[in-house]
Amino acid sequence: MCDASPSARWIFLPVAYDPKERRYLVDHNYLSADLGERVVRDAQTINQALGYEMNTIEFAVKQGVPYAIDFLNPAPDLSATASRNSISNMSWIVWLGL
Repeated sequence: MCDASPSARWIFLPVAYDPKERRYLVDHNYLSADLGERVVRDAQTINQALGYEMNTIEFAVKQGVPYAIDFLNPAPDLSATASRNSISNMSWIVWLGL
């Protein structure tokens, strides 16, 4: 689920990660609708509890259950040269900063 409207309070972009290639992938349909909604809801809960306006959260999914495994990134590495940021994701990040 991605709510990228300018008036949105929270904006989430779930992305897949390939551990073999050590990079994020452009595949926004890799989660089922139910799992995607759960991940976004859990990410929103974590961000609200921590008081973060910006954050990256990594989830591991085992047997359909998402587990937040890394969620303390209020100043994540969002540089265009970061090996794990694709051009598509970088455009999205830049758009958020406008």
